[in-house]
Amino acid sequence: MRAYEFLSKGPIKEGASSAETQYNSELGCMLGLIGADATVEELIEGKYDELIINPNDLKAHANNGIKKLYNEKTMNNWIARGAAIKNNFPEGALTGKVGWDGVGQGNFGDVADVVFEDGTHSGISIKDTTGITLTNKSPTIIGFEKGGDIFQKLSPSHWEEWKLKIIEKVLEKAEASPTRIIPRPPKDSKGNLLSAGGSDKIRAIQYNKNDYYDKHGEELKTRLEPYISNGIIDAEVLKKKLDKRQLTKVNGAIVAFAKENEIADIPQLDGSAHWFPGNTYTLWYGKSGSGWHRTAFSKEQIEDIAKKGNNVTQRVFGDWYQEMILTDKEIATWHNKLFEDFANHAIDTMNNTLAKDSKILNQLLQMSEAKSYLYVTPEKAYDVPGTESGIKVKLQQVEGITKPEVDGVSQKFYVRVQNAEKEGIDETQFARLELYIRYANGLFASNPTLRIQSLENPEHLSWTPI
Repeated sequence: MRAYEFLSKGPIKEGASSAETQYNSELGCMLGLIGADATVEELIEGKYDELIINPNDLKAHANNGIKKLYNEKTMNNWIARGAAIKNNFPEGALTGKVGWDGVGQGNFGDVADVVFEDGTHSGISIKDTTGITLTNKSPTIIGFEKGGDIFQKLSPSHWEEWKLKIIEKVLEKAEASPTRIIPRPPKDSKGNLLSAGGSDKIRAIQYNKNDYYDKHGEELKTRLEPYISNGIIDAEVLKKKLDKRQLTKVNGAIVAFAKENEIADIPQLDGSAHWFPGNTYTLWYGKSGSGWHRTAFSKEQIEDIAKKGNNVTQRVFGDWYQEMILTDKEIATWHNKLFEDFANHAIDTMNNTLAKDSKILNQLLQMSEAKSYLYVTPEKAYDVPGTESGIKVKLQQVEGITKPEVDGVSQKFYVRVQNAEKEGIDETQFARLELYIRYANGLFASNPTLRIQSLENPEHLSWTPI
């Protein structure tokens, strides 16, 4: 799915269905260009090899997704959609082979999901009801300073107060609970809560009132007594005390003990914590690809990390915040103070940036590619002019950005744009572009992103309906 959600009334819902959507909409549309009766099965069998770019790679992508991603109804709808819009293509748009680069692979060109080998157009950018990502640009493109959290940079005092107050609330919640608390507990496909072990891939927090070893720490304590420093299984201390041969021996003993006792959570000497001091908070944190952890922090340590910026250890506080904001009026007050102050600064920054360089609008609207391309949704299709199309395009902002809509921990700013070269256009004829600033990859775990989430009335930018 192309990383642009244009022509939509609301945000894309991201989730497990994104890959399925991309597979069926993009591959289906491409098959429709081959023929209304084309099928994935015949594609994989090689029936269409002479009609597609890089047939072996494309067939591999198609075959990889057919068991888990294939949805017969969606696929057939998009095959029919592809066949139908082909009849309305501008003359010369497609004169050769077609191609697709699979799920999650990016795009062949700057814009196209389905790419054309020859013709006046580069291909088709597709938008179904869901997608892998939205348009994702660095906030620097609209004037924000590079790196870090833009809310922290523009409104530092309000940002710090907001974040520390949230952390304080969550710590109080943890202290009041006899066990760890999980803001979004794991569930099975039927919605039933799953039991979670000590090393599960979750984000949670637990208050440690007294010093204690976890279950595995207690079991290993006896076995590894000769290697324990001050009563603590401390990986860093052990690494300093033991030479390589001894360290290998200790690791071997741990693994052997774990296997003997059917312990799934094998505590290697890699910094894994199995002893937790009193008056600390154990955080479960991590993400796929970089590992999952659980570590004890003091309140002071948590706050110090928070003040420096966003950190993967703090995702649990962001998750709890999004649960509590629905019912806690005090939290909403801190939230509103930050977002009001940020908006005042951000609007000036963005308006000044767009006024200085109109080419930024071309980049935001993906109208800087040499070749034209086609933009297709289930209901609409547009011919988007390229710089070599012969259509004169000079994008300009109509008035300035105004106060945003606040959506949870996100803000939506609207930019009104028109093609000044379009004959007869006046100030009432403009497209509306939505700039969506949000913590897309986890509140407090990562920095906000800028996403281009919708475009209304694109005909005022010389997008031609087909």
